[in-house]
Amino acid sequence: MDLERLKRMLLQEKQELTRRLEALEEGLHTTLGSSVGELSTYDNHPGDIATETAERSKDLALREDVQDRLVAVENALQKMAEGTYGRCDLCGGQISEARLAAIPYANFCYGCQLEVERSILPRRRPVEEGILRYDLRFPAGPGTGGVGYDGEDAWEDVARHGLSYEGQRYDDDDRGFVDAVDGIPYRKENGMFFGVEGPG
Repeated sequence: MDLERLKRMLLQEKQELTRRLEALEEGLHTTLGSSVGELSTYDNHPGDIATETAERSKDLALREDVQDRLVAVENALQKMAEGTYGRCDLCGGQISEARLAAIPYANFCYGCQLEVERSILPRRRPVEEGILRYDLRFPAGPGTGGVGYDGEDAWEDVARHGLSYEGQRYDDDDRGFVDAVDGIPYRKENGMFFGVEGPG
């Protein structure tokens, strides 16, 4: 294993990551209002602020990624100094030279990296799911035999708060009717439903 070449790669990576982190930090120190040239972030053109907010969120995510990679590079340099560089943190085996050439700050051998990703990635769910009323991962579909929150229920929730096209009105009393009974004629008086006899 060519430790000198790998050390040069790590030092070069550290220098590049430090430069990128400084550039991101400089951009993030600018206030949101001044970055769009406005005195206030309340504007007649909320799309401008939304775009700038999205860019700011992207820069924050990039900064976090750069910081994580910088810590990994510094840990790899520390391992080199201690003589433990190139050993898998999980199994203790040797990390292949090809893997280290591609990712010089790798902490795991290829096999252990796959195991780590399998154990972590399925658990990463959006934070919002903790407060949602329905579990959107398992909607009830045709043939499931169960009743659950599905696309139609989502549409009804949105429609209750107003539709964007003319002539459409949504009545809360219509919520939940999805079967053939929708075709049964009826009249509504004082909140009560009365069947209407058809012709014949």
